[in-house]
Amino acid sequence: MPGCVFITAAAAFSSVLFQPLFARRAAGGDAAGLRRGLAVLTATCGLAAAVILATHERLVTLVFGAAREEAAPFAALMALGGFARALGSMHVALLSVFGRNRQVLHVSLTLVGSGIAIVLALALLSLAACAAALAARSLGATAWLAWLTRHDLPCLNRAYATEVLLPFGVMLAAAWPTPDAAATALVRIGQWWSFPRNSA
Repeated sequence: MPGCVFITAAAAFSSVLFQPLFARRAAGGDAAGLRRGLAVLTATCGLAAAVILATHERLVTLVFGAAREEAAPFAALMALGGFARALGSMHVALLSVFGRNRQVLHVSLTLVGSGIAIVLALALLSLAACAAALAARSLGATAWLAWLTRHDLPCLNRAYATEVLLPFGVMLAAAWPTPDAAATALVRIGQWWSFPRNSA
């Protein structure tokens, strides 16, 4: 479930934020918008992933009850993989804007094929190993996409360090000592976010 939420958010960011950003860059824009986009992505998907990673045991029992506690590690791994996929959406948007859809297709087909292979090979042997492998697959795909766009975004390493890794580490460190409060806050935010849709 966390992975699906992050992928949905990534699709929205890709079409609304990143594609217009890179279209302007192609017309002579600068890289400041890239840093702002990564900051927004980290402040939303990154914050949720950090809280889930830091509080996964408390969060799962709070939402689903103690009977589902064994699913907590899977939720943490799915959140990590989902955040990686969300970051990858930025690179997909850049490749699409610049007409490099063949590269996007190669990455997508590799993701699909490797996902099927991982599930078939590991799902019956170890769900934990399967979840870890799927998370690693998402991280690898984002690294591959970043490598494909390394010449288009020369400031990419610095932007990732300052707008993604540093704030994500700070959020993770802040949530880790207070799992009860952080998990409760995330649940309440989710309830607040879904309430208008359910009542409509």
